[in-house]
Amino acid sequence: MKNKTIQLVAMGNALVDMQFRVSDELLKKLPVVKGEMRLVDEQEQISIINHLVNIIPNRCSGGSATNTIDAFAKFGGKAAYLTCVGDDANGKYYYNELKNDNILFKNNFIADVPTGTCLVLITPDGERSMLTCLGASKHFSIDHLDEELIASSE
Repeated sequence: MKNKTIQLVAMGNALVDMQFRVSDELLKKLPVVKGEMRLVDEQEQISIINHLVNIIPNRCSGGSATNTIDAFAKFGGKAAYLTCVGDDANGKYYYNELKNDNILFKNNFIADVPTGTCLVLITPDGERSMLTCLGASKHFSIDHLDEELIASSE
């Protein structure tokens, strides 16, 4: 029987959250409904980012499964995560975040596809409007699994 050195393994979308504090007036100028959460393509995200060039975003790794595994690890759990990212600055940032939180992972870089991102537009009342482009995550396949990590998990 395989030695179980990992308590929890998860699979999900690798996203880099880009959180922008915006005014209600700016939000109204964008093709965004306040409080919505929806998938967008890369071109739509770029178009919206072009309206936010004067706002410095807070950046962090995200995605619901990522957030779950990150919390588990921060509470002392031994965790691993399987996903894929683009071979770009956001992908390297994302994997560095996992590494810093002691989460094991398999390097699954996909060339010529950007890492998934989620624009989080936060208005003064704390309402979040989220526009997610899955990027490389939508290419996750059986080839990106790591049987060793899975077999090592409880």
